[in-house]
Amino acid sequence: MRCPTLKELPPPPPGKIGWPWTEESPPLPDTMPDGRPWPRVSIVTPSYNQGQFIEETIRSVLLQGYPDLEYIIIDGGSTDGSVDIIRKYEPWLAYWVSEPDTGQADAINKGWRKATGEFLSWLNSDDILLPNALVQAVSHLVANRDSLLVYCDQRVIDENSNTLFEIHLPDFELRDVIRSWLNPVNQPGFLMRSEVLKCVGFLDENLSFSMDFDYWLRISLRFK
Repeated sequence: MRCPTLKELPPPPPGKIGWPWTEESPPLPDTMPDGRPWPRVSIVTPSYNQGQFIEETIRSVLLQGYPDLEYIIIDGGSTDGSVDIIRKYEPWLAYWVSEPDTGQADAINKGWRKATGEFLSWLNSDDILLPNALVQAVSHLVANRDSLLVYCDQRVIDENSNTLFEIHLPDFELRDVIRSWLNPVNQPGFLMRSEVLKCVGFLDENLSFSMDFDYWLRISLRFK
């Protein structure tokens, strides 16, 4: 599905301005500069009772201006109005469901099993993508076949989306990760090839908070 334009989406709540409420990424042409179609990107958003934030998350994905987006939302049975917000954006979702699950990793895995994109990611329901984030990640993976996964710098924001500070991570070096035990990848905004999922498998559903750190380590044992 091509990303909708700002005019096509429901109007923002009163008082909401700026990205992604009243601003959008410029729409990309149907094909890349070399004439090939843009590869499909599948993004999964897991959520549970994040009604305060999820609409901003959804709009930040849908307003990327990308020509072939598959957006999937897996809600864990929220009771705070999240489902009503998700339904507002249903026409632009490839799939969504609201049902009990066993946690974040379970929800992401459910979404990835539905995904058909060449590139995959997940974006939590209290995180957002900045304008043009998707095309930058895709363009790098398209231009660099040896790259299996890309990640970006990260702005840490408060509940009103004000920037508190930024996180700049170096290139991934497994030796440095083992020495420091710091999470080596900023998970919001990362993008990986679907072949990574085929080789490494799904997230470990026994892990509640460190499933991403575990996943980066598992990838690093299989790929450069």
